[in-house]
Amino acid sequence: MADIDTLAAVALNEQGRRVLAEASAHLAQVGPEQFGERYPDLADDFSDDAPSPIMLLLGVGQAPYPVTIGWCDWSGEDDPGQVRYFVDTACRHLGLTPPAWDAGTEDRVITELGADIKAGRYVPALLSDIDSQLRAAGLRLLMIDTDSDTYQFVPVTAAAFGTLDGTDGDGYTLGGVASLGAAAILPPTPQRAAGPAAAPEPPPVKAAPAVAWAAPEARRPGLYARHLGAEYEFVPAPHGRGTLRAYGPPPGPQWRPDGWSWVLEVATGDVQLFLID
Repeated sequence: MADIDTLAAVALNEQGRRVLAEASAHLAQVGPEQFGERYPDLADDFSDDAPSPIMLLLGVGQAPYPVTIGWCDWSGEDDPGQVRYFVDTACRHLGLTPPAWDAGTEDRVITELGADIKAGRYVPALLSDIDSQLRAAGLRLLMIDTDSDTYQFVPVTAAAFGTLDGTDGDGYTLGGVASLGAAAILPPTPQRAAGPAAAPEPPPVKAAPAVAWAAPEARRPGLYARHLGAEYEFVPAPHGRGTLRAYGPPPGPQWRPDGWSWVLEVATGDVQLFLID
């Protein structure tokens, strides 16, 4: 059993642990309805329930707070080098010395996968390669599995990894990249209709690793917002703020996962609102 304090000791720096303690105390004092007024980046605007301890920890470990916990969508990196950037940044915020990275890591992983490069395969292979580079520096990549479609990870010392590997807590499991071999997030396999055997399929074509489903072009009626040249669903909130919702790959590093979508809180003055009937 790895409780939140034990995980926070290795996944957050001193500032992060202080924010987590203060946010947890404030949540207990005011409840979920008022929590977001002081901690908008940690509140869940789409649920009446209070954020769980693990969700608070993950939020504190990511932007706009000092990044100590990295993430990557199951389907691929938002930008090339995203995973290495998160791990390198987390190392520095945690007082760890990152390895001398192989600048060609991503291209080499794609080449090694060859014909097996497809949605759901690239990220586990990349994480495994990065874990190997960390191991050479006396570090390991600890995976924080919350049963979502996003990989969450933090670099830790080899000693801390040995203590936490295979443990779990309320709503999460901790382990190494090796555990992704059987638990990699893969898209469902379409069912074939009964009938004569189909002709053999041609070999898959090599493609870029980032393969993600996109939102339908026909948007449902509701309130939308234009933000940085793109349009998103918009949910208004008190005090002149609101939440953008996007589907597919995260639009930027400050967006956080929410089920099968990504959300970002903004001030209403920073976006242009419009209705679709």
